[in-house]
Amino acid sequence: GNHDILWMGAAIGSNICVSGVITNSVRHNNLDILEDIYGINLRPLANFAEETYKDAMVWKPRHTKDEDYLTNLNVRQSAKIHKAISVIMYKLEGIFAEKHPEYKMTHRRLLDKIDYEKIQETIQESYTPENSTIIIVGDVEYKEVADLIVEKLSCWNDVETRRYNDVVKSVPGIYINNTNGKTSALSIGFRLNDDYKKKIIPIEIISSILGNPGLDSRIIKKVRIERGLAYNINSFITRYTKRGTLAFSAITSNENVEEVIKLILEEISLVKEKFFDDDEIRKAKNILETQAFLKMNDINKHLKFLGECSISNEIYSLENEIRMIRKCSSELIKDVAEEIFVNDNIGLAAIGDFNSNNVVELISI
Repeated sequence: GNHDILWMGAAIGSNICVSGVITNSVRHNNLDILEDIYGINLRPLANFAEETYKDAMVWKPRHTKDEDYLTNLNVRQSAKIHKAISVIMYKLEGIFAEKHPEYKMTHRRLLDKIDYEKIQETIQESYTPENSTIIIVGDVEYKEVADLIVEKLSCWNDVETRRYNDVVKSVPGIYINNTNGKTSALSIGFRLNDDYKKKIIPIEIISSILGNPGLDSRIIKKVRIERGLAYNINSFITRYTKRGTLAFSAITSNENVEEVIKLILEEISLVKEKFFDDDEIRKAKNILETQAFLKMNDINKHLKFLGECSISNEIYSLENEIRMIRKCSSELIKDVAEEIFVNDNIGLAAIGDFNSNNVVELISI
């Protein structure tokens, strides 16, 4: 398969294949096969990664947690190697694509699309004192922490924070980027209104029933299991201070884009016509309860939870969240679904090689 080709390419000296082999190995936390079985010395790469990158938490190997990165030196080192070799691979892919336009791989030229000035501007205007929250979990002395905050952050310039309200409140639109390649990525989203936080539990239940990664969710069953049309499909909720989005995303082959969009929208339309049965709602509630308990034992999810409380200026307890899940009625879920799933709220973002005009005509329920 593709991995065999990658290894054979690396064996005959292809730099891109070599970088791909190392990237895959470190991503799956399996560098031992290179060092112990093949006797390849990765110390120079490890030293380079250590010297070049101070932080690489998002590059930690799969099936490791943020807590592992913070407490385990090997995980931290693997993450930095992963970051270093990935950037090298992106550079090599970009050079190759530029040299061989006949291969139609210009979509792999990623690094030249980075606008460093724009990134710096966004950081300076968004990561400001008034826009920040410090959350600390643990057995700590308040005064010591307060003194540490003053010591470390007193030099932080208090500049004006960039305002995003106009962007977030804008009418949902259609954003299409036609690129070369064999696969397309798409996301169909529904805008959530100002008061969505009061209805977040029924929204999460709707999201779970329609697009939870489990095999029982409606859209996954229809699109992936029954038809085999998507490699990856799921639902997600994006939360802002005053607005939000309930969205359904899929990665599929270019020729299946229109069919996938039709099926997703058909399943959403069925919710308004026939709603959910009691068993679906019960399963979704059980999933939410389990997730609520588990996130209290995951430091990263716990901190994110507290951060969301801080941003919304509301405090949620685990007990209260469980109570809200259990008391959420079918009538409330139905009312929220009918409020969200209307044409005025629908939007689309899609990237790939497909007929844009045909896709736009499909965006309606």
